[in-house]
Parts: sequence; structure tokens; C-alpha cells
Amino acid sequence: MHGLHPRRTRMLESLIEKNFKWYQQCMMLDIEVLRLDWFRSETYQDLFRYMDSTGGFWLHRWGNNPFRTFAVAVLLNDTDVRSMTLPYAHQDSCSCGAGAPPCRLREGARFADSCAEGGGVRFEDLAEGLLDLQPWRGTDRQRKKFAHADIVQFVEEQLPGEMLL
Repeated sequence: MHGLHPRRTRMLESLIEKNFKWYQQCMMLDIEVLRLDWFRSETYQDLFRYMDSTGGFWLHRWGNNPFRTFAVAVLLNDTDVRSMTLPYAHQDSCSCGAGAPPCRLREGARFADSCAEGGGVRFEDLAEGLLDLQPWRGTDRQRKKFAHADIVQFVEEQLPGEMLL
């Protein structure tokens, strides 16, 4: 209705495939640094009111994280948005920050959540981060990012015991 192409930005290209499939990736919103004035703007509120009028939040349990991710990607330009890599731990996810060694497992803990040393904060292109959230499809980007042994280990962890190679 507003003449916006569904893949007009790199963020949208990262979210939506050429066949318009969405791999359900969204911004990690356990911690947000954002400009509230933009979310209060008429542009954002118009999109929210439209989506709310369809009943999808109530009937289909659309969540706030995917909605905000799409709103940011649809309504803003790539240059208006950044993602941050900073020290963070939540449930089974842990990062000691930009340039820091991986998190380590504390004694008696189920998940790695301790850092030997903290890393810095790095600002990144959100479109790149969204690409990293796509499911494994063996793209060149994914193969360059992960060591072969890590990929094999991940696949083996997903297989039932009797199917191990």
C-alpha cells in the first residue's frame, strides 16, 4: 500500500528469501538500545495499527520480536540500524563480547556463562547478523564462518544415537 518492495533493503534480503520464505530469524531483543521516538512515530504506529487490525497478534500469537524486526527492516534503511556485539549471557547463549575468547562453563553449571576476560563492544550491520541466524543451508557464508569439525559435531548432536556416523 505504501509502494515498498518486500526486499528493498539488505535487512529485508536477509530476512526474506527470493521465494518470500522467512526463516524465522529476528533481532535478539532481551536487551535493546533504541530510539523510542521512532517507535512512537506515526509511521511505526500506522504499521502496528494495521497489523493489529488483522487480529494476528491475538489469533496467531504473532510475537513482538518478529514484528519489531520486520518493522525496522521494512520502514528503515540499512544505514539507520546497527547491531551491537557486547558481553551477554542468557539461558544457553553466552558471548564474552567482541574479540574475547569464548564463554566457559562454571563448575556445576549446565551452560557456558562465565568469561575469563571481557571483550569490547562492536557495532555491526544488522543485515549481516540476520544472515547468521538463517538455518544451515551450506551457503558459502556459512561454510566460511564455521569450522568443518564444528559442523560435523553439530549434526551428530542432532541425530538419534542409532544414526550416528
